[in-house]
Amino acid sequence: MALRARWGALFRSPWRLPWRVPARTRAKFSSPAWARVPALVSMLVLPLAACTGTPTAAVRAEQVLPEFDPVRILEPAQADAALAAVDRDRVQRTPVWQRREYDCYDRFLTNRCLDAVQDERRAIELRYKHIEVRARQVLRNQRALEASERKAQDLSERQGGAAQDSAARDASRTKFDAKQQEARERTERRLREGAPHSPAETARRQQEREQAQRDRAAQRQRKRDEAPANREAFERKQREQAQRLRDHDEQTQRRRGGSVAPDGGAGVGADGTGAKP
Repeated sequence: MALRARWGALFRSPWRLPWRVPARTRAKFSSPAWARVPALVSMLVLPLAACTGTPTAAVRAEQVLPEFDPVRILEPAQADAALAAVDRDRVQRTPVWQRREYDCYDRFLTNRCLDAVQDERRAIELRYKHIEVRARQVLRNQRALEASERKAQDLSERQGGAAQDSAARDASRTKFDAKQQEARERTERRLREGAPHSPAETARRQQEREQAQRDRAAQRQRKRDEAPANREAFERKQREQAQRLRDHDEQTQRRRGGSVAPDGGAGVGADGTGAKP
């Protein structure tokens, strides 16, 4: 019965024990010093709570540039605008991230604050990357389409020019064939009539043959006159090439630490041995 009463009193009032507390203990915990304990605890806990406060509310990646959804970027103008917007937003947010990371060092849980800032920055940078990749893909597709159109236009122009050239060649060939046929007919007619060439025609042809012979003789003489100059120029180039090769060999030997003999051969190095070729 007494045990039941004690247990009942314990559950009814957890702050008042059912058994008797010694007077010394009651006096110790009822002293003015212990009365100041709650104030001291609050003085310690409140600054700690301020140091461990949550950082600035994180920005979700979907909230960054919502007007430039990567799936909806389809036109080159949109792609250019998206790239410019990403650059502007990155320039604006970078100082904010740096400031927040600097403020994290004033907090009690520094690593937790830094992780939150870095996670937010990583998510937003990933958002930037998705937008930039899509925008550059659209621009590449546009450039490839323009290049294909230019190639097709050039091909059509070349085909049109080839057709015109073919038509001009055909017309020239037809005209040449007509002249040849006319000359053959005139020759055959002259042979049938038995009429020899006129003296004026014979003299003109003789003059043409003599003029052609004089032209060929002058051309051969001009080549003979130019031969010594050409030979001298060729020999001069050969000498310059040989001199460049010798200069190159000398520079190579000097870089290796040796010296070059006056005749162009390998000289003696600084250690008294022959320079390694």
